[in-house]
Amino acid sequence: MKRLHTALFLIIFSLFSAHAETVKIIHINDSHSHLESTMINNVPTGGMAKAATVIRTLKSENPDALLLHAGDAVQGTIYYNLFKGSADADVLNPLGFDAMAIGNHEFDDGNANLAEFIGMLHFPVLSSNVIPPEGNALEGKFRPYIVKDRIGIIGVTTARKALHSSSPDAGTVFKDEAESVQKSINEMKVKGIKRIIVLSHIGYENDLEMAKKLTDVDIIVGGDSHTLLGDFDGAAGTYPTVASNRNGEKVCIVQAWEHGKIVGLLLADFDGDRIASCGGKAYIADGADDPETAKIIAGYSSQVSILKNKVIGTATENITHRRTPSGAGAHFGSEVVPIVAQSFYEASKRADFSIQNAGGVRTDIRKGDITVNDVYTMLPFSNTIYEIELYGTEIKTLLEDQMQSLIDKGPRGGFPYSYGLKYSINTQKAYGERVSEIELKDRTTGKWISVQPDRLYVAATNSFLAKGKDGYMVFPRVIAERGAGTDTGLGYAETFIDFVEHHKIIKKLPEEEYPIKSFIAP
Repeated sequence: MKRLHTALFLIIFSLFSAHAETVKIIHINDSHSHLESTMINNVPTGGMAKAATVIRTLKSENPDALLLHAGDAVQGTIYYNLFKGSADADVLNPLGFDAMAIGNHEFDDGNANLAEFIGMLHFPVLSSNVIPPEGNALEGKFRPYIVKDRIGIIGVTTARKALHSSSPDAGTVFKDEAESVQKSINEMKVKGIKRIIVLSHIGYENDLEMAKKLTDVDIIVGGDSHTLLGDFDGAAGTYPTVASNRNGEKVCIVQAWEHGKIVGLLLADFDGDRIASCGGKAYIADGADDPETAKIIAGYSSQVSILKNKVIGTATENITHRRTPSGAGAHFGSEVVPIVAQSFYEASKRADFSIQNAGGVRTDIRKGDITVNDVYTMLPFSNTIYEIELYGTEIKTLLEDQMQSLIDKGPRGGFPYSYGLKYSINTQKAYGERVSEIELKDRTTGKWISVQPDRLYVAATNSFLAKGKDGYMVFPRVIAERGAGTDTGLGYAETFIDFVEHHKIIKKLPEEEYPIKSFIAP
């Protein structure tokens, strides 16, 4: 009898085991050329050497796990400006990734540069909704999906941001994300592939919405929105987030913040070809550096110290920086900050105007050669460019708030300079009347037009101000009311380097472009 019970147990166990299986996925996203760590609460965190330690540890404990990157591997630090993806490829390749999605920032230097970067990688790059022009350098360099161990992995790229915030070649088509993914799902179903992972670079909220539109999707490994999930202060949701697809079946959705600070391990339990449950953990990368990865990075960092002396442009005159205008009638203020704002404006492509605080710029630009190191000295912070929509009334409030701070606290780092926006200031008037004659430069015609109170405009600013720092509380208030803006991921120093390299000759803005038409001091 005992043997009979044992036999029955083994039969039942074998039947269950035939259907139940855990798919394991180790993942990162939006590493953005952050090969070195950054300080969080005085602890070095993230960077690819620390992320690699977590990845290798998780891989040793879960040798059958897939290793995925959800896009935006490049752009954001000097390592990209100087090495254009080769440093990132050399760091990523030894880790053994199974696939990477194309992010919008992979297009920042055009299709040929992306094709070259893909050629450096030892793993597949995916996007189901990107169609390069016929004969283009990017044609045939990536796939819509792959199948690995009877699991389909589909890539998808944010269409809006790739078109409007990056620089794909003319004629590159970005199809609807959900429709493109569903097309790939349907193709794989015909081939008998029924377990589906979407490797997505469209953002966490968009992943939640896309899941509702798709049939037969099981897992979405996401990127683009730099979303922190898990048991952390400020996390946007649980890790993993469990949603439902169009069939009403479970979908496990994950994302791993940014810059290698988090490495995710998703554990998805399948009952046959359907998700039964989701588990896993988001791991903070704040431990030891992986020796192999650290050695690769050290080889590049030694070159960085030399290449920082690279001349990227020339200033035809001394361009001075003072935080606030001074003296009755004086209206020139900082000559440097509006040029920094101009670099944001040109990089954003969507922006109607850009705004930068005086304190975010630290030095003059001296006549003569401009080096990479000069830019990092002038713009020393780890800010990124952020796009936020503001009504005309909110633009005025933002400027009025800063004039109130000037009166209450005296000259300070929050003083606003802009590009594509200009205004008159009389601090001797009452709040609400101090900023007037607000005009905006039309991107198409170049003509200056009055800002309309009830019209929405796109502001490009730095991420420090987007959080409400330096008294810019209009930004977080707008984000709370109408949803998050867009963190472009473009570093503000790196953007200015690109700006100088593009223009070659840097000089003061002409008076008609200068943001402050007139200034009357308190």
